[in-house]
Amino acid sequence: MRTTMVIEDELVVSAKKLAAERGCSLSALVGDALRALLDKGERPAISHPFRLPVFDGGGRRVDTPPSDFRKLAEDDELNAFRQ
Repeated sequence: MRTTMVIEDELVVSAKKLAAERGCSLSALVGDALRALLDKGERPAISHPFRLPVFDGGGRRVDTPPSDFRKLAEDDELNAFRQ
């Protein structure tokens, strides 16, 4: 099976140099690195979803996903003209 992955350019350059030093292909180096990681039972770091605390006018914290920020900003701008 072939899989396409996106890897940072600097990381690819470093990996290609290491593969050349070891006399193996980049694919072999990546495969060995993945096997070593998986054999150790380590889990790669997974980033948590972005959260920004937002407070209502009474000082209470409100759970607000980033997708709602545009609507909040528009409402703030329009409130200036409503008064």
